[in-house]
Amino acid sequence: MKKISNICIFLLTACTVHAAPQVDFNKIQHWTGEGENEAALVVQFNDGTEPRACVWGYRWDGYASGEDMMRAVARASRSLTVLIQYTGSMGYTLDGVGLSKNRSLTDCLYFDFDEAKDAVSFDYFTPNTMMGQTGAPGWDTPEMCAAAIEKSRTTGIIDHPINARRYGYPAYDYDYWKVDTDSKYHDPALTCWQAGWYDGYWSYWVGSDDSEPTYSGLGMSSRILENGSVDWWNYNPEMTPQDPAENLDYALEEYAEEMTEPAPYEYAVDFGSIGTWIGNGEKFAAVVVQFNDGKTPANLVYGYRWSGGWDNRASEVVNAVLASDSRFTVERDGTAIRAISYDSNGDGSISDSEHQNVTGNWNLYASYTDSDGFEKVSDGTFVNPRMVLVLSCRNDGDDSIPDLSHCAESEMHRGKVETHADGTLSISECEGYEFTIISTSGSPVASFSCREGSMTVRPVSTPGIYILYGVSKGNTIIKKYLVR
Repeated sequence: MKKISNICIFLLTACTVHAAPQVDFNKIQHWTGEGENEAALVVQFNDGTEPRACVWGYRWDGYASGEDMMRAVARASRSLTVLIQYTGSMGYTLDGVGLSKNRSLTDCLYFDFDEAKDAVSFDYFTPNTMMGQTGAPGWDTPEMCAAAIEKSRTTGIIDHPINARRYGYPAYDYDYWKVDTDSKYHDPALTCWQAGWYDGYWSYWVGSDDSEPTYSGLGMSSRILENGSVDWWNYNPEMTPQDPAENLDYALEEYAEEMTEPAPYEYAVDFGSIGTWIGNGEKFAAVVVQFNDGKTPANLVYGYRWSGGWDNRASEVVNAVLASDSRFTVERDGTAIRAISYDSNGDGSISDSEHQNVTGNWNLYASYTDSDGFEKVSDGTFVNPRMVLVLSCRNDGDDSIPDLSHCAESEMHRGKVETHADGTLSISECEGYEFTIISTSGSPVASFSCREGSMTVRPVSTPGIYILYGVSKGNTIIKKYLVR
């Protein structure tokens, strides 16, 4: 109740906060990312010292969210450390922010489990089902949190391990992520840290280079950046709104701030090679249907797009993918999948050499931007942007993690296809492929073979939308295209 009351007070008084100073993009010294679009990240600690706001810059092309900018800046910075947590269908919250020279903060930051376990509604030992909690980490909690802090030494990001993805409900315990002021590594002059949920709050303000920030009704995962966007994070001690600092610190000299280019994220599939996409929107994820029956293609890879502040559940996304391709035949027990067949060549029948009535335990596995490898998930899991979701058929007792290395090397679309409005296709890296052109109704309308390394062909001239489907020794090339 205290949290709800404090938020109500905050919202009622937020309008009294004074106007923020204009961010001068020409003065930003510390940038990360590449692209034509630019945005600014502003962080104001309000820790009792002279009010100031620290400024970083972010560049990108295409789609980016406030979360993308926060992650990119933290990963590139040598002084910024952020604590974030996945809290549900709207993505991540910002729970804590620290500033220290060479991220020395990680040497004195800890999670006070003794206090947290008696103070928050999340139950670390027995799931609080009234709150939707489905699991409990128990006495492993301190070690899990310590490991997350240790990982942030190189990433700049503490991904809160006690989150809604793993346990159905997040532990809102941010007040208990503390700095050990007695540590020999703690330098109060060069260490800033503010974290809270009940005793403080990181308020989120959004604007642009030509408009004043206003309080955001969405979280950073749902905030879609535009060229010139400004995201201003302003910590409110005791939930008391703070005026924007007049002093904008672009240099961060005392922290010897330096931006380095972080290693790019590695995904289980190549999003740029996905040929078939379902849905529309700026957010995207991948769905892999994995049969494990010894037949090819072993893995069918689809892209899924959506938009808006909320994410869909895995069951909705999988059902949309299966329904979008008429080559699938799905048998169910109620809502649960019992068997899937797949007409690989699209000829309207399923032979013994194709995926025929593949029966078993159709489990779901997910790989996230912030995770290493795959983890088994339920059909109620929310599908996050850039997530790879695998629907995999398993025998009883087989709960191994799916290996998509074969998919990444050979099952994904490796050839290059250039389409033309008159129906002409220019295909490279296609020697040995057998191609079928499929209409949107799922009927094959043409077929041809590639005997050389590349070819140009015009198999269809009638206006419409078609799918080019090619297969060679288990490798697939899939491309949706339009003939005008």
